[in-house]
Amino acid sequence: QFHKPYQIQDAYPRPEVVDGHDIVIRVAAASFCHTDIMVLEGQFSSLPKQHAGSHEPTGTIVSLGADAAALGFKLGDRIAALGWRGLCGECVDCKGPVDKRYYCRFMKGYVGTTLPGAFSDFTVVDARYAVVLPDTMSFVTAAPLTCAGATVWRAVQSTKAQPGEWIGIVGSGGGLGHLAIQFAVKAGVNVVAVDAREEGLELSRECGAQLVLDARKGDEQLTVAITEAIGDDKIKATIVLSDHETACDTACTITRPHGTVIQVAQPQRVSFHFRAIIFKDLRFEGSLVSGQKELEDMIHFVLEHKIRVKTNIYENLDAVNLVVDAARSGKVSGKLVVVLD
Repeated sequence: QFHKPYQIQDAYPRPEVVDGHDIVIRVAAASFCHTDIMVLEGQFSSLPKQHAGSHEPTGTIVSLGADAAALGFKLGDRIAALGWRGLCGECVDCKGPVDKRYYCRFMKGYVGTTLPGAFSDFTVVDARYAVVLPDTMSFVTAAPLTCAGATVWRAVQSTKAQPGEWIGIVGSGGGLGHLAIQFAVKAGVNVVAVDAREEGLELSRECGAQLVLDARKGDEQLTVAITEAIGDDKIKATIVLSDHETACDTACTITRPHGTVIQVAQPQRVSFHFRAIIFKDLRFEGSLVSGQKELEDMIHFVLEHKIRVKTNIYENLDAVNLVVDAARSGKVSGKLVVVLD
């Protein structure tokens, strides 16, 4: 039922390979995302799907289809996967650029949202959106990268910021934001981090943001603080990771004229003043997770640059409702991860 805690089912049948690209994994670690709360609240369907939650899966391959094997996967591989499954192969997106194919409107569904997720002993992922993990990366580190990491990796890339330039991140101190800061800083890009929680502000500082500002002080004071610290019209693009009703307005305020606002957060409606797009000539983009190649590149970047994935670990599925409570509290710093195996 919507708006109810998860129910733990002890005897859940192990899924079978149905499609050639199917990979069945024994789940090792799965992390929790704000989207999981949206699923629990019924924002993605009119009726409950009765599926396990979590679209951030990692684990070991226990069975796979012929097409997955042809792509080089094999039994026993340690993998991480994005949630996309069963693209149609025929629509304009599927026949377009590889990095846009996951926008397919006719796919089978998304793990943990419209299809069974990773809060389960076993789950099914699509080989076209899976990668083999390096031996030096743990499942606990990898799980948050399959959504939180992949999402902000693409968003940071979309800013097109070059070393020495500035970007803004609104909602900088959460599970996505702390990774976005590090991805940018390690690439030589300067970050103005904006958050409205003490935990978020502290984590933003820890992750290396050059300027950290408290959104609760209001947009006017933010503008003054930015000008005093780095000068006028420096922020080339701003990524919105907060679903607060004023977050996009804040992004518009701090972004320089002719700049770009990249919307990642998913509130029911995105709101901003008309002056933002008319008088400042701002550009707006939406950004949604990423593709397989981007996931692979990001994982190697995380290892090479020693990116810190801050996690809060919970043992076993019995803890999933504690995870939900922690997420709803708004006091969490980093990502919530459930270890299953």
